[in-house]
Amino acid sequence: MRSFVSRLRRLRSTHLIFLLCGLWVHDASAQDDGLSAFSPLRYGAKVGANLNQFSQTGMVIDVNGGAVVSYQVSDLIGIRGELLYMGIGGGLSDRVIDLSAFEGNILSVTYENRSRSIKNVELPVMAAISIPTNGSSVSPKFLIGASYGYSIASFESRDLNFTMADGSLAPPVSNTVENVSSSTQSHQFAMHGGFALEYGLGNGSSFYQEIRYRYGLDNINIDRGRPGLGGELIPSTISLNFGYFF
Repeated sequence: MRSFVSRLRRLRSTHLIFLLCGLWVHDASAQDDGLSAFSPLRYGAKVGANLNQFSQTGMVIDVNGGAVVSYQVSDLIGIRGELLYMGIGGGLSDRVIDLSAFEGNILSVTYENRSRSIKNVELPVMAAISIPTNGSSVSPKFLIGASYGYSIASFESRDLNFTMADGSLAPPVSNTVENVSSSTQSHQFAMHGGFALEYGLGNGSSFYQEIRYRYGLDNINIDRGRPGLGGELIPSTISLNFGYFF
């Protein structure tokens, strides 16, 4: 009799364990609202468009794109690192080059419609702060962080207008491009802030869209002290981005 009771207790314990495991599995599946099933460490990719401007008038459009890794520290706070191609830049003021001291038929050259396009590799690190949504599959987030960028190339485009020695104007030359990498700071730092909406897709992956503002912390113009070469150039960027976490 005592042996039968012992076996019955073990059987009940076994049934209880299976029952608890079944309840846990059912609860986990019931909570899969598209976002709760995420692994804390996720990888993804993003692409976007940039509206760029220096600390003077004129705008340049470029793109960004690259890889993203995210680690969820808690339900509300995540850390996001990115490795990006980042196109920044902006418009420049006109420049007049006086050639009257030199022999020849050209009195001066005017650079008009100037802009500088800078090609960077950047490493942003962001804090993603989630807004509680009571189990919704859409998660709004505030983004704040900073980045280090390395300039791999820089180009200035312009139109050329020539004033001849007799005061007449020669036919203009449009859309000339010059490599000005030697005049651009290679190492650049910036602050970032933005807002994102992340949409859970129900299988552990998600799609997100974000708008982000990037403000440069450096004067990137090496020739800022030389007259007519652009002065102080502080880049700022508004980006509209789309991304996917696998």
